[in-house]
Amino acid sequence: MSRVKTNKTAIVALCCATVLLSVGCRHIHRRIKVCDVTTQTVEEKCKDLTEMHAIAPTMYGVPIRIIRLGNCLSYEDFLAVTWRGDDDIVNRTAVKLVALQYIQYLNTANAPDRKSIIFLKQDVFQTDPNLHVIFYEILPYSG
Repeated sequence: MSRVKTNKTAIVALCCATVLLSVGCRHIHRRIKVCDVTTQTVEEKCKDLTEMHAIAPTMYGVPIRIIRLGNCLSYEDFLAVTWRGDDDIVNRTAVKLVALQYIQYLNTANAPDRKSIIFLKQDVFQTDPNLHVIFYEILPYSG
C-alpha cells in the first residue's frame, strides 16, 4: 500500500514540477521578447504599418499618435502610442487611456473578433528625448 502511495506522490510531484516549469519558461520567454522592444529596434525592423492616428493636444493636453504594426519583433499585432511632452503620471495616464479607447474602438468595429492589450515597455526616442512611447501587444480577448 505504501508503494502505491509513494508512486502517486511522485506522479503528483512530477506534474506540479512540469506545470511550474512551463509557467516559468513562458515568463522567461516573454521577458526576452520584451527586452528586444526599443524605439530603435522598432524603427529599424518593423515596417508593416497597419494603422496610424494622430490625436490633437487639445484632447488630452499632449499630442498623441497611435501606431499599429503587424509582425513586429515576433509580435503578430503590435501597438505603439507616442506622445511629445513630459514623462509624468498625467501624460502616461492619458496615453494608457488612449490605448484602451483604441482597443474599445476595435472591439466595437469588429464585435465578434474582440481584442485586448498587454503592456510591454515604455521607452524614449534617442534622437528626441522629449518624444516618449509605450509599447503594447494586441491579443485576442480571453475573457
